[in-house]
Amino acid sequence: MTRRKIPLKYTTIRVPCELRDTIKDTAKRMHFSMWELVYQSVSYYRSAYLSHFEKDSTEIGKISWYIYKISASIGEFRGNPSKDNGELLQKTAEQLAERLGIDINMLKTAAIKYFQNPSQENRILLNDAGKDIVAQLLTKLQQIEAKPQD
Repeated sequence: MTRRKIPLKYTTIRVPCELRDTIKDTAKRMHFSMWELVYQSVSYYRSAYLSHFEKDSTEIGKISWYIYKISASIGEFRGNPSKDNGELLQKTAEQLAERLGIDINMLKTAAIKYFQNPSQENRILLNDAGKDIVAQLLTKLQQIEAKPQD
């Protein structure tokens, strides 16, 4: 069974002659083609560069998750303002308050009003409360990014 080769599309990049010679010599020594050496070098650089942000990327992931989670809860509650959806929204909001210190009072008030009367005016109030929560989460992220690296 022969291995099918996927045709590659090549292009040219402008680099100083000295760099090209270094790439050529290194590739020959390592038994790679020049493009494979460049590809591996770039991949290595990216992984090494991104490792400096590992702590922040975990925090970014955490904040992103909470933004998604609260937005999904608000959206579900807006679409179907039932008691169950209200309880799920309240549970998510309380997690934000406990774990990240987010002020959820405006959201609680807006959700109660929307549950009692799902009018356009109360929907706008709920949307604004949701935007406020997201803004607080983004501010929390900004504070994390402002901390010096360990």
